Amino acid sequence: LDPLPSALLKQGFAELFTRQPLEAVPGRVLLLKWGGRAGHIAICTEGGEDGAAVHARPGAGVRETRLRALVQRFPVDSVWSF
Repeated sequence: LDPLPSALLKQGFAELFTRQPLEAVPGRVLLLKWGGRAGHIAICTEGGEDGAAVHARPGAGVRETRLRALVQRFPVDSVWSF
């Protein structure tokens, strides 16, 4: 499975969503960095310092992860909303 080019992914996000400040708010879409570039997506399910998000990885399935742990592995590129 070849990753989508980061610039194309961000262009698509800009056409579909509204960019938001870097803040954990339930329902916001998080565009995360995988391998140093935008390429992983999560949806915030709980806000605040102890917030959480749902994301999926090949071979690992869908899971809810605490934001603190998630962004250590996948730093935030940008935050979006509908």
